[in-house]
Amino acid sequence: MEKITFRENENSRTETMVIRVSEEIYSDIIEISRRTSLPVYAVADRLISFALEHTEWEKDPSESQ
Repeated sequence: MEKITFRENENSRTETMVIRVSEEIYSDIIEISRRTSLPVYAVADRLISFALEHTEWEKDPSESQ
């Protein structure tokens, strides 16, 4: 597993999020980063956003009670 670190500075406060991805996904992200000249975290962020938009989520039964 590889780690990708996201840092966001907002109102003089830094928020950090670390995600773990498989080596295969990480190498794909690195390759896309090289080809597009985008930072690794930007490529990962776009891939995560795409995945979330195109995933059908099942509602948790405990939420409806």
